[in-house]
Amino acid sequence: GKGRPLFAHIVEPAKSLNAKARNVYILGAQHGDERNTKIVLEYFVRELATLSNDFRNRRRIIVIPNYNPDGYKRYHRLNASNIDLNRDFPSADGHEDAPRAPETAAFMKLLEKYPAYSMYNIHQPFRVVLYYPEDESFARPFSLLSDYPLGTGVGYPTPGSLGTYMREKKVPIITVELARHMKAAVAPYIFEEIRFALYYSAFGCIPKPAQK
Repeated sequence: GKGRPLFAHIVEPAKSLNAKARNVYILGAQHGDERNTKIVLEYFVRELATLSNDFRNRRRIIVIPNYNPDGYKRYHRLNASNIDLNRDFPSADGHEDAPRAPETAAFMKLLEKYPAYSMYNIHQPFRVVLYYPEDESFARPFSLLSDYPLGTGVGYPTPGSLGTYMREKKVPIITVELARHMKAAVAPYIFEEIRFALYYSAFGCIPKPAQK
C-alpha cells in the first residue's frame, strides 16, 4: 500500500461484561470505488460517539468505514498494489500466497485479537442483503429493518473472499449491498434506509437513544 492508515472504531462493551464480549465487525469500502459504503459507516460511527455508555451491552462493535484507503483515495476498486482486497483471504479457494496485501494482514491480526462473533461487509451497488443459508437469522433482521430484499449470491465466483473465509471459520457473515448511488449527496438517505438495521446488527437491539 501507500502507507495510508487503516482505522478501526471500537465501541467497548459494558465493563462488567468485558470478559464475555461478542465482537461484531462492520466493514465498508473494501472496494474503493463503492463510495457511499465509507460515508454511511462514518455517519454511523459519528452517531455512536454521541450515545451515552448506558446503551452498551456484551457486544464489542468494531467498525472499519474505509477498509481500502488507497483504493478509495484513487477512486479504484483495487488497492495500491492492484489487489482486490475481497479476494485476498486464505480460504480453501483463495490465492496460494494470500494474504498478499498489508490491509488483509492487518485485518487478520485484528481478528486474532478480537475473534469475530459476526460480521457485516458493506458493499455497493445491488441493494440486497446476501447471506449463506446457515446465517439467515442474522440476515433477516437486517432485511426487515432496511426493506432491502434477501439474496443468496452475487451471480459470479468470489474465490478468496472474506465471505468464504469467514464461512470456513464458521463465523456468520452478511454482505450488504447498498443502493447504486455513489454521489456523497445521496449518502444521508442511504444511511437512513439502513440505520436501524445497523444498530440492531451491532447491538442485537435498537438502543433507546437511537430511536429518534
